Amino acid sequence: MNLLLLIVSSLNILLHTASTLPTEQVPIFPDRDVLDISTKPIAYSGNNNLSVIEIDHPLYGHRKVSYFLTRDSIAIIDGDIIFGTEGELLAHQANQPAHDDIRGLAFSAPAPWPGATITWKFDSATTEANLGAEVGVAIARWEVSAPFLNFRQIPNSPTSQNGVVTIRAVACDGCHADIGYANAPRTMNLQQGCTGNPGTCGPDQATHEFGHILGLRHEHQRPDRERYVHYSCQDLNPSCTNGATMPPGSTCCNPVANCCGFASNFEIITDPFSDSSGIYDANSIMHYIESAFAIPGTETLISVNTAIVVPKNPPTNPSAVDFNRICKLYANWCPKAQECRSLGCPTFCSIRPPCHSPRCAGDPRFAPSCCDNEGDNADCRQQKRLCTSNGCDFLR
Repeated sequence: MNLLLLIVSSLNILLHTASTLPTEQVPIFPDRDVLDISTKPIAYSGNNNLSVIEIDHPLYGHRKVSYFLTRDSIAIIDGDIIFGTEGELLAHQANQPAHDDIRGLAFSAPAPWPGATITWKFDSATTEANLGAEVGVAIARWEVSAPFLNFRQIPNSPTSQNGVVTIRAVACDGCHADIGYANAPRTMNLQQGCTGNPGTCGPDQATHEFGHILGLRHEHQRPDRERYVHYSCQDLNPSCTNGATMPPGSTCCNPVANCCGFASNFEIITDPFSDSSGIYDANSIMHYIESAFAIPGTETLISVNTAIVVPKNPPTNPSAVDFNRICKLYANWCPKAQECRSLGCPTFCSIRPPCHSPRCAGDPRFAPSCCDNEGDNADCRQQKRLCTSNGCDFLR
């Protein structure tokens, strides 16, 4: 079974509604071990396979990742995120000698685009003709509530350029993108067909991929996810390959070789560069739906918090929380962030408990600092109320 086909075909269903999807929810996996590719709006006929390794990486954390290789031998992890070459990925494999050799190398986390200007181009006039409308819709969806973002298109060219997103439409390579800005070539692929099973990455997929380009990660991989949404490993479709099968009665909570590779797409990411502040947003354009990669009739993402409802169908537009995160990420250019800063927000003051030390009533030279905290507490409470009432808490 071709797993590149499975990954991006499923990603198309999980994250966004493709133009070829019917209005009702399409079962992702019609069979526990065999996927009927003909039911998918996107199909892939390449001969790529899914591999699973454990990595230790400053941006992606110490965890298992599943990856496949594009036709240019670029490793795609977590379904649609460009990591780099396979050699670069394997160099970060945990507990390997090669990994120790690269610990001292300089590392730069993806950053906001300078000046909030995202410079991009198509790789050819043909790609522009095929994708111009889809890309235009995706950009407009981000600009509608983040008009401070400047998406600057430059002339088409197949040549990669540092600090420029090149949008391609390589057949059978799926929908994927880099995360954030770097002084290096940036890439987005929105495949428009695949031999034997034609399909497209439409405007909804492009909207999601632009979220990555802007710097957003997958919401369902936040460190605090399990406080709000539980990943049900027993309901993950094993999607076995290379003739493998799951033992009777077993589940992906205890995977076997060549099965359950999609489990890595639910791995929690913990690293110093991840921003998991703010409310958990199951309606984010960057979040999976409840039946993501699930056995038909089951759910892999189950709400454990009454305030959270994991959507049944994919979103098409960024949520209000998505826009808040972009505003925070691009605070130097976001008017709302500038307004909040002018009010002294966000505030990081804390309410201190009262001090009952007997010395408070004695010589003030010996009084601990907490003895005179009521005035400070009142100021802190007032500032917190000011920030909350003006909608500035997202900056914390």
